[in-house]
Amino acid sequence: MAELAARLNASLSGDNYAFAKDFYDAQMPTMLTPELMERARQATAFINGTGANPFLGMSRQQLSLIAYDEGSEFTFNERRAALWESSRQEAEWTRSVVGKMDIESQRTGRCIQGLKEIVSYYQSLPPIEEAQHGNYETQIARQASLEEIEWPEFRTSLIDLMANEWKIVDNPLDQQRPDASADAPAAQKA
Repeated sequence: MAELAARLNASLSGDNYAFAKDFYDAQMPTMLTPELMERARQATAFINGTGANPFLGMSRQQLSLIAYDEGSEFTFNERRAALWESSRQEAEWTRSVVGKMDIESQRTGRCIQGLKEIVSYYQSLPPIEEAQHGNYETQIARQASLEEIEWPEFRTSLIDLMANEWKIVDNPLDQQRPDASADAPAAQKA
C-alpha cells in the first residue's frame, strides 16, 4: 500500500503534472451537476493560487478518498487540492504535538505521552496514509524505551569535564629546573 501511495503522490505532484497542466485545469467531473462542476472550478482556482481550497477542514478519511481516487469521480486538480489539505492538516498536527512534547520534556524530562499520541494519531489515519509511515510502531517503541532510561543529569560545564579528564600538567620547564630548595639560603634550610 505504501508503494501505491508513493506512486499516486508522484503522479499528483511530479513533472507530468506540469506538462499536462492545461489539460488538468480544463478537466470537469464525469457527472456534470452544477455542484460538482463548481467544486472542480474551485479546486482549479485553488491550485492556481486564485481561490480557497474547497476541501478545507474535511476529515482525513474524506480527503484520502478523494486524493487517492484512481477512478474518474474527481478531477486531477480536486485530488491535488485534497492532498494539499491533508498535508496542511498533517503539518498543523505536527506543530501541535511537537509543542506538547516540548512542554512535557521541560516538565518531566521525557516525552512518553507525546510518543503515545503519535502512535494513536498514526493508527487513526486512513490505511493508505498509515502505510506511508512505515514501521512507525517499532521506531516509536524504541524511542519510548530510551525515554524510560534514567539518564544522569550533568550539572557541570564541558570545560570542567575536560579539565578533570586531562588534569593540569605541571609546566615542563619547571621539571627541568634544579631543585628550588637547593637555591634557598642556608639559613632557611636549617
